[in-house]
Amino acid sequence: MGSAFGTCQCFSRFLNISLESPAMRQLEFNLTSRAENRCAALPWRYQFTKTSLVEEHDEGQIVYGLWEKLFGCWIVSKDSRRSREIVPTWQPLNENGVWRDQQKVRFSATLDCRRTLSSRWRYEANAAFAGYFSGIPRTERSLSASFGDYQWLALDLMWQEPRFVSFLDEELYNETQQYIFACCVLADAHRRPRTWRRKFADLMRTEKRTNLLSALSGIECSRAAVQAICKLGSVPCSKSVYKGLINFASRDPTVKGVHHVDRIFPNLVAVVEGLPEAWLQPNLIKVLLSDPEIDYAEPDYVEGELDKIIGLYEAAPTSLQAATSESLRQVATIGGLFRWTQRWGDRLIEVLDFPPSPIPAIKNLIPLSSATAMRDEALQMQNCLTHLTPYVIQRRAYFFHWDDDVVPATVMLHNTSDRGWMFHKVLGVKNKPIPRFLEFYLRQVVNQATGPELGPLFNKQDGVGAV
Repeated sequence: MGSAFGTCQCFSRFLNISLESPAMRQLEFNLTSRAENRCAALPWRYQFTKTSLVEEHDEGQIVYGLWEKLFGCWIVSKDSRRSREIVPTWQPLNENGVWRDQQKVRFSATLDCRRTLSSRWRYEANAAFAGYFSGIPRTERSLSASFGDYQWLALDLMWQEPRFVSFLDEELYNETQQYIFACCVLADAHRRPRTWRRKFADLMRTEKRTNLLSALSGIECSRAAVQAICKLGSVPCSKSVYKGLINFASRDPTVKGVHHVDRIFPNLVAVVEGLPEAWLQPNLIKVLLSDPEIDYAEPDYVEGELDKIIGLYEAAPTSLQAATSESLRQVATIGGLFRWTQRWGDRLIEVLDFPPSPIPAIKNLIPLSSATAMRDEALQMQNCLTHLTPYVIQRRAYFFHWDDDVVPATVMLHNTSDRGWMFHKVLGVKNKPIPRFLEFYLRQVVNQATGPELGPLFNKQDGVGAV
């Protein structure tokens, strides 16, 4: 093992560069004061050998193979001294392919880890990795920068298969790098053995794209789906996004809509995938995937609004379903879509029958068994109950009015997948909490009506009073 280092002077000798060189200026930019993070802690040491950078800590070693020798990363157990290769999933490089501050790279999500580090760790880690990554050609570092958590994987693929460098460069130039991202994510390439990854790099270059994506996703992939994947932006997406996009972009009614979209926002792929077949219309797909007015930070809201109307749509008679789908062809913006869901939601609620109450009639606990009853309850209790009407029709929830002059309340039952109907929540006027004893009582009443008897309604030992 080589000798440990911790100063710019000895590090410059190791690299055989001057303090005024560009590499050294980059190093100085990343270094922080030794006085930072002053705390008694675990010593992390860094040493260079002829073949690797060795990071040594209390649990063992992490060995980083040098680019000019055998590039890779291995964890060595302290006790057994056995090693296993890993492909790190942190992001060591910035968007320009320049090494980042190691504290941000390794422990950005676990701030408590700084307590386990010596006061010199950040300084010496930055120095060590500046030297390590400066040994990797700038071209390869720059090409791997856009891979996010898969940066190390990209470097590995380029090192193992040199022809992959020009291939990746061309994909980035053509803005089709999402094909490579999709292949790597779908294949869990960072978890595969070293020899497998080498063959995989060559396969991405040579295999027909539809065939490879079909094999990796388990879904028949069309040319339209490949084109759609390349519209997902410049960073890797999740496996569910790629599978969802391949799934719905390969369906005939969808192709035209996807073809005319310039950019597909990943967080809305699941929304489009969940649409009924009759709703896979080019105009709606374009609105959901690329309308600039949509709030992309809140896809859950979009999905929730569509989920409610879809539930009503599926409960409607065939003739009304056809009218609903036909009217959807007029939607051209996200604002128009929300107005459409409101209009047709109200219309479907008025004509669809409410399901029967899931529990027998109980004194003072009145089921809200119609849209009118739900609206009246919303007015009386000053809440937004009318927005939840679709869930009643879908048999996912049911609501009751607790008729009490002193403490009126709205009671909600939830239809669970494993236990059936269960007490969920009770709220007073303006959604304010009701007295604890009353909530306990209502919970017991509901539970006794929906399942086996759970004991007396009141137990003095529980500290609840009488109604």
